[in-house]
Amino acid sequence: MNTRNLGGRGEGIAAEYLSNRGCRLLDKNFRVKSGEIDLVVMDRGCLCFVEVKARRSYGTPQEAVTKIKQRKLTKLAQVYLKEKYRSVDVRCRFDVVAVEEKEDGSTHIKWFQNAFDAL
Repeated sequence: MNTRNLGGRGEGIAAEYLSNRGCRLLDKNFRVKSGEIDLVVMDRGCLCFVEVKARRSYGTPQEAVTKIKQRKLTKLAQVYLKEKYRSVDVRCRFDVVAVEEKEDGSTHIKWFQNAFDAL
C-alpha cells in the first residue's frame, strides 16, 4: 500500500475515532492553493484543526508534525476561518491524531489535543 492510501485510510480512522468521542465533523480535506487541512471538527464548542499522521514502521506519527508543518497549518486555519467564520468569534485549537498500524495488524490511535499553539 502506498503512502497516499495509508494517509487516506488514516484520515477515515481518525474521523471515526473523533466522532465516537463526541466530535462533529465539519470538513474533511479542506483544500486551498497553499495546502490542506485533514479534518476540521467541533469538540465541545471548540473548532479543532486536525492533522492526521498515519505510519506503519518508522518513527511515531506525531513526530512528523514539525514546526514548519505547524506554521503551514496555522496559515491554512486562518484561511479557513476567513472563509467559514467571518464574523463569528470561535475558540480554536490544533490537534494531531496519530494512527499507527502495527505488524500484527492492530491499529493504535492517539489523540493529542491542543498539540501546538498558533492562533
